[in-house]
Amino acid sequence: MKNNVIMKRLNPFNEKRRAAEKKVDEERNKKRAAILKAKRKDKKGKAARTASYNKLQNGLLQSYKDAADELQKEEDLDYERKEESDDE
Repeated sequence: MKNNVIMKRLNPFNEKRRAAEKKVDEERNKKRAAILKAKRKDKKGKAARTASYNKLQNGLLQSYKDAADELQKEEDLDYERKEESDDE
């Protein structure tokens, strides 16, 4: 219903209900704003997480490089052995 005068006559509690809803909404918005502010302020935590992630990624890349080098060494040894056996 859009006519507030008639609504007040039909349901006198409506004003209190609307005021209570408005108060709850304001409190919810304040809590949400405080939570978002705290999240945005947590720069140290983000920096630590980023550093940890980068360290893990660099270690992973290094291990892949080491594994690739080992495989290349094995292939080179096999190739050399093959050449020696072909020469004989």
